[in-house]
Order: sequence, then structure tokens, then C-alpha cells
Amino acid sequence: MSAPSVPQTRRSAGRPGTEDAVRSARALLDRGERVDVQAVARDLGVSRATVHRWFGTRDDLMRAVFAGLAREFIVQARAQVTGDGDERLFSFLRQIADISAAYAPMRAAAAREPGITLRVILDPDGPVQAQLVAAVTDLLAPSRSPATLAGLRTDIDTLVSASVALHWATIAGGREPDSRRYEDIARALFARQAGA
Repeated sequence: MSAPSVPQTRRSAGRPGTEDAVRSARALLDRGERVDVQAVARDLGVSRATVHRWFGTRDDLMRAVFAGLAREFIVQARAQVTGDGDERLFSFLRQIADISAAYAPMRAAAAREPGITLRVILDPDGPVQAQLVAAVTDLLAPSRSPATLAGLRTDIDTLVSASVALHWATIAGGREPDSRRYEDIARALFARQAGA
């Protein structure tokens, strides 16, 4: 299992912009440093006010960084899933839990700053959970009718929220998460409805 690639901080042609800021913030995270607006501004040669204009708050900058990580984790997990039907979903849940738990910079951030890390990751309206909801929905779609899948929206949201909260709270607390627990939640919610 490979960790996400460490991006090199590089500037776009011309003046730096939001993508450069996200790359800079990600580089800080990957080095085990606190993602700091001032450090990002210094790296890009812009003012702190400029970075705040791009993102609003530090939470918003972190949200952009974590959204990028979520995309990477989802791609890696989808590439490693096995099985058919709902077994693909259960495999995905184990894979993404193991991939994210193995990513040391994220673990360090959760332990060092659990408040902001959990606030951003656990935001039910944020990009991390939105991407996971979309991935779970996509994995369930082949074994459900469109009407049944639409009726599962609340269950999918519950699965994602509960699994993400359990996973990252466990890591923030300095313990090892058990990816089988998220599979158990999914089995309870969806296995009885397969093929409906």
C-alpha cells in the first residue's frame, strides 16, 4: 500500500494562486509541520491577507488540503477493491481506512491539532464527506435500482459520518483504528437491501 505522493511546492506560471497555496499547505503537512497561513504566504511571496482572501479562514485552507487527500485516498482504494456486489463496498471501506491510517502526516495532524482536523474532516457538508458519499453511492449502484439507491441516501450519509468519525477520533486519541468496524456498519445498513 503506497502513501499519497508528496507534492513539490512549485509556482504556477505567473502570479501564485489558490492551487499554489494548497500545494504549499500540503507540503507543510507532509513535512509534519503545522499548516500555517503565514508560512504559506511566505512560501508564495504573497501577503497573509492574500491567502485569507483566497480561502477565508485557516479551516478553509485545511478543507482544501484534506479534500485533495480524500481524492487521492479514494482513487487508491478504488484501485485495490476486490469482490462483487456489496463485497466491493466492504473492500473499499477496509482499503480506504487502511490507506488513510497509514498516512503518517495526517495521523500527526490529528494528534497535534485534533480540533481543526476533526472539525474539517467530520463536517457533513464538507468536501471530504461529500467525496466519500459519492464513492459509496457509486459502489452500491450496480446492485440497486435507481429508486432504491435514492432511498438509501440517509443510510449512506450515516455510514460515512459514523465511519469517518470513529476512524479519525480513534486516530486522534492515539489508538489504532479497526477497518472491519466500518465494514460491520455497512453490512448492517446495506447487506439486507442488496438487489432491492
